[in-house]
Amino acid sequence: MLTLYALVSFLMSLATPNVSELLNENKAKIAAIFMEHLESQRESDPLIGAKIGGKELLERLLAGMQTEKGVHAESLLCALGSLAGYSCQAAVRAEWVDEKGQPEKKVFSIIETQNRQRFFFGDLPNQTLGENEYSVLKLSAAAALELGLGKLIDFKSIFEHVAGSIGWDHFGTPRLPAGHQPGDLPINYVMHLWPSCLELLKQFCAKPAEWPILLGVAIQQGMRYCKDVIDPALALTIVMESAIPMAKIDLQGKLAQIKAEEKTRNSALPFWLHSQEAKVVCVGSIIHIGLAIFGPLGLGYLELPFLYTLTSLIIPFMLLICAYRFDVFKKDFQGMWLDKVLFWGIALMPVLLQIYNFLKAQLV
Repeated sequence: MLTLYALVSFLMSLATPNVSELLNENKAKIAAIFMEHLESQRESDPLIGAKIGGKELLERLLAGMQTEKGVHAESLLCALGSLAGYSCQAAVRAEWVDEKGQPEKKVFSIIETQNRQRFFFGDLPNQTLGENEYSVLKLSAAAALELGLGKLIDFKSIFEHVAGSIGWDHFGTPRLPAGHQPGDLPINYVMHLWPSCLELLKQFCAKPAEWPILLGVAIQQGMRYCKDVIDPALALTIVMESAIPMAKIDLQGKLAQIKAEEKTRNSALPFWLHSQEAKVVCVGSIIHIGLAIFGPLGLGYLELPFLYTLTSLIIPFMLLICAYRFDVFKKDFQGMWLDKVLFWGIALMPVLLQIYNFLKAQLV
């Protein structure tokens, strides 16, 4: 039945518009019959949806990643591992946060870095990632052993490396031998493939807890597919080097960051005015320059030097308050001590100059 379903999908791509509409009708009917049959099989085999869905996911990835030279094995395994890793977090989030209404902070141990990136840890995602009977790690390892792996790889070192690279640029970059790098980074596979993958997961799985199992089955099938071109130890390494960091990522935060960057690139402002702190510094500098030019002049009975002295003492503090309100110190300047020193030095320069002039006058 699954083969017939795939055949109809293939014919759809070749059909003329009129025939396509007819096939589309038949495809919907076949899909409904298939899913009805699938539901009837759950009583005897609760994981039947994950098993069939895993094979279906692999077929779709193979079709999408096919090139003139075939399918790049490292890229396929990286994509599968990345999706499997993120599914561990997504399944916990769907069940505990979305369905049961638990606060995110109670479900996950959230680590926020100095540049405000968030990473999600916790016992619940770890269970589906590497601890329970049908975890991604155990399903992947079982396939590698079946394919002739003599000794399991060092999973502990991967977990430690991921934990140690939190907040660094190399986080989520698989450590693999030269010549065996995937075509893209795990985070990019998740961002581009997860939406369509999620639709399939919901279609074949009875509950979110089955999502990582479906991906684990897909990994097993993928490792068997690549067995003639890649060593099982390396295949397992690619999968887990991709899966473990992706179980920790803030996908929504990453997508929002990319959206903000695209908005910035499309902005009409000069590139040096894109950041909030740049705007604050520019406005403050314009005020300082204006006071420096017009302050000492004086108009009639109104002596502006006094006004200039007063405002030059107030403006720097206003500048720092604005910077604080814009979260400048929690963003780009976080961890950059030189930037902090320069920013505070520039902001307080008029105050320091006033103090210098006062002391100089007193000495004279």
